[in-house]
Amino acid sequence: MTQAKKSKEDTKVELQTMEDLQIFIQKNFPSTTNLKKVTELVLSLKCIHSIEALRQITQLKELQLQSNQIDDISPLQNLMQVKKLFLQSNKIKDLSPLKNLVQLEQLNISSNQISSLQDLRHLVNLVNLYANNNQIEDLRPLKPLIWVQNLELNSNQIQNIQPLIYMVSLCDVSLQSNKISALPVFPENDKLYGLDLSFNSVCDVNLLSELSILSNVNLERNQVIDISPLEYMELYNFNIIGNKVKSASKFNPSGCMKFYLYQDQQKQTKADVKFYQRLKAISSSQRVQFNYLHNKRQHYDRRIKVQGSIHTVRYFLQKPKISYGELKDKFQTGKAKITSKQMIVIQKLSYAAQLFVSMIEM
Repeated sequence: MTQAKKSKEDTKVELQTMEDLQIFIQKNFPSTTNLKKVTELVLSLKCIHSIEALRQITQLKELQLQSNQIDDISPLQNLMQVKKLFLQSNKIKDLSPLKNLVQLEQLNISSNQISSLQDLRHLVNLVNLYANNNQIEDLRPLKPLIWVQNLELNSNQIQNIQPLIYMVSLCDVSLQSNKISALPVFPENDKLYGLDLSFNSVCDVNLLSELSILSNVNLERNQVIDISPLEYMELYNFNIIGNKVKSASKFNPSGCMKFYLYQDQQKQTKADVKFYQRLKAISSSQRVQFNYLHNKRQHYDRRIKVQGSIHTVRYFLQKPKISYGELKDKFQTGKAKITSKQMIVIQKLSYAAQLFVSMIEM
């Protein structure tokens, strides 16, 4: 792979002609010859504005132009053999030069200024599509992309995700930080295992129960009240922090490896005690990690000083093999105390969090 690095004297790179590109690459990579035969090229320089010279490198199969200042990608329209294209972190608005690049299998257009995906509808061989942090609203152009497996559309303006039901090969979908309030009726899907809908406005999760192999679900910061429809799903990771769940008593966590639940202390019910009993019945060999907080979300993220270094509460839950002795040593700071092997109470100012770690293998 030909990979370019910005030299100290370069402040702006204009690759207007083939000669410009040839000189630039020879300067940084003297052994590279005959650019027309280059198949992989990395130009992540943070300083490229024009890519006109790329029109003539028609044998490219992988091109990385991320983290530059590019706003015009029309020179790419002749790259009919390219399969992997990385354009994230530029200033791109118009995707029309890509519409005939039908060999594309992986495309990253995240962190640009894109509002429409209309020109991607003919890219029927796409497998991985990443379009985070744009201004996308309409997903209908994605309907024909039936081979896409991994889809990321975080931080956009999406409200309606109904078009996703036509993308029958989807395996992992991330839609964080959009404006989604309702879920579509998914057809029977035996491929979708990961769904991230965190930081949206979803209320009803009943339709998720139709997804037979769904195992990783992130619903953090939505408006979910009832999680009982997911009672019999074999979830590996389930994050419901920051919702208004009335009670988790009907939820069976026996399949979960990581379960994150936020609930105000005032809203705790007697039925939740049954939920704790279910947790205690889980075999430690499953190495389940469970986090239950009796305070606000900001307290969950509040950092705690332990032995001169900064840790978060989450840190201790991501250590499935941490020993009881190690935990005890780490908490001898006056800010925390261990009440039992099953419960650690962490004090920070007037706030307290209870971490149930009895299911973590020790």
